[in-house]
Amino acid sequence: GKVWATTGFPNVLPKSRHIENGCFGPSARHVGKPILNRLKRSMPMPYLIGTDEAGYGPRLGPLVVSISVWHVEGPPSDVELYGRLDTAITPSKTAETDKIAIADSKVLYKSHGSLAGLERAIFPALSCLGKEPRDWRTLWEVLAGDSGALQQNLPWYQHYNEPLPVDIRPNAIQHLKEQLQSALEKTETKLLRLRSVALFPEQFNRITGQLGSKGATLSTTTLELIAHILDELPPDEALIICDKHGGRNYYLPALQPQFPDHFVEVLCESRALSAYQFGPPEHRIEIRFQVGGESFLPTALASLASKYLRELAMRAFNTYWREKIPQIRPTAGYPADAERMRRDIESANSDFDLPSERWWREK
Repeated sequence: GKVWATTGFPNVLPKSRHIENGCFGPSARHVGKPILNRLKRSMPMPYLIGTDEAGYGPRLGPLVVSISVWHVEGPPSDVELYGRLDTAITPSKTAETDKIAIADSKVLYKSHGSLAGLERAIFPALSCLGKEPRDWRTLWEVLAGDSGALQQNLPWYQHYNEPLPVDIRPNAIQHLKEQLQSALEKTETKLLRLRSVALFPEQFNRITGQLGSKGATLSTTTLELIAHILDELPPDEALIICDKHGGRNYYLPALQPQFPDHFVEVLCESRALSAYQFGPPEHRIEIRFQVGGESFLPTALASLASKYLRELAMRAFNTYWREKIPQIRPTAGYPADAERMRRDIESANSDFDLPSERWWREK
């Protein structure tokens, strides 16, 4: 598997002339009125699209970037998906059995904890798309395709499989799917895509070496996924919201090469929000990179998909090494504990000769 193109952009993104023009001051926390008024005056944008990642910081396991695509009737300024779908979806963790919590994955999942919060969202959403994976290998095929774990020549993935879901009952999925389908039909809303791309260590190291930083790798991977999905969809207006990438504020040098047929206009670049528009007048596309992007339902669902795939990848990795070294403690892959895991593996397996660049992320 491979990411579509890796024609990179500078590590240090240049400052734009449009910075903070009617948008944000250096420490502002909210979108300024001029930019909000401009956004409200924009034409209807029937596609609501969100992207988010999991695994940006770890040294073990993949970086996963996911995208969810929704179609709505009416101007996007009038559409707030949480309110529109409130009979089936809630933006916070809930004990209600009839509602699906779709929120930032950090709210719904804690390291080494139950996967139920992720599974209660991912499986009903996939079911509404006509996809019903019932094991680890099929889920990777459905969400990540050629970039998935099945394509990696790594011993912990080669023969691994387990039934899914892990922590919720299958009959719960059917009930939640019915609730979600009913809400979608009543509000003339459609979920069109839920897709992921995974960069495992060898590919992550290669691309990051080419681009110069893992922030550039994240931005390039995200924008290539967006471009690929937009190519699949009939042309129309779109609003795309991403969380900020590694704290950067300037995305024009990453955006313009991905959409070379269009002039990408800078609306705003600041610490809280960086917003851009491109495309023909009848099909304008707006993309925002904003702090707290997971407050947008499509971005939150993407966050859950990325987190779930990454956790499944780490379950396979930890299971493999527990079978080899029964006393070894599992890891989530974050730097300090990943170093501990690497020491434990190498000290207990003198014959383990897999080159480190194939399973260890260098940045």
